[in-house]
Amino acid sequence: MLTDRIITAADLDLARSAPAPVDEVLPGDEQAPRQARRLLDALEGCCLPPERMNDVLVVVSEAVTNAVLHGYPPGEAGPIHLKAWALDNALAVLIRDEGCGFDPGSAFRAPRSGLGLGLSLMRAVATELRVVSRPGGGATVFMIFRP
Repeated sequence: MLTDRIITAADLDLARSAPAPVDEVLPGDEQAPRQARRLLDALEGCCLPPERMNDVLVVVSEAVTNAVLHGYPPGEAGPIHLKAWALDNALAVLIRDEGCGFDPGSAFRAPRSGLGLGLSLMRAVATELRVVSRPGGGATVFMIFRP
């Protein structure tokens, strides 16, 4: 399990059950990242300035792309859960798949393209980040973005 900044396991549990204006199940296909960007871009009441929101859209697209490409066995597609809501003058985003999972610690150490770059980008842009996954158990990415 990888934990950055201050998101706790209790926060993650609350996020999974929190009511959210964006609460969608996306198909695990090449359209999912684009659909995620559209949903977040249309989010009412977002407190982020436009240039910050552009960075958020890139990071969310990358996280959804990772779920599509790496979340399920090759040739299989599965659901990608996306939630987003305003949270104390910030934007909270939860992305979850039900796939094969991975070891988040090794994603930072492995010299590869794809997943490791996405996690590094998430770390750079999100104010707070928590990635929870284990092989065989799917993956959850919870990010909070402040102005």
